[in-house]
Amino acid sequence: MLHSAELLASNAPVVLAGDYNVIPTELDVYAPERWVDDALFRPEVREAFRRLVAQGWVDAVRAMHPSERVYTFWKYLRNAFERDAGLRIDHFLLSPSLATRLTGAGVDRDVRARERASDHAPVWITLDRCPADGNVQPWQATNVRVGARTVRCAPASPRRSGRRSSRSPVRTRCPVKALSASRMLRRP
Repeated sequence: MLHSAELLASNAPVVLAGDYNVIPTELDVYAPERWVDDALFRPEVREAFRRLVAQGWVDAVRAMHPSERVYTFWKYLRNAFERDAGLRIDHFLLSPSLATRLTGAGVDRDVRARERASDHAPVWITLDRCPADGNVQPWQATNVRVGARTVRCAPASPRRSGRRSSRSPVRTRCPVKALSASRMLRRP
């Protein structure tokens, strides 16, 4: 939690993305009563996630879909995917400077429907362009790893104007620092 607070204090645009193995609310699970004793839904785990969000992080998927049941994971037992008996345990938490630029978030369910697919579906976010006063320099361009994909984040330029990768879960031309949840939690 200390590292996440330090990241927020830096005012840098940051995404904390990954498989947190936390079901934050009853809205994030198909049958909450069945998960009461599971580690993913334990009160202390949910409280730790709430404390993280209370620091100022914005849950991107929940911000875009405040009252919808959105799932990112379905077990391979008893046709869970076909019955939409899922969980939301993969999260994108955005720093406030990025949250103001959030224009979309969702889950690519069609990927999960493929034969021999992972039990997780890709989660994605879309961010608006750099702020007008962003002072983004070409040397600030970077590659960030989000989930299983590497995303090129670069400042806007006439040559790149209007081009986007439809495969990238983070669609932006501004530099964004992305840390997986597991990497963030391992830091001292």
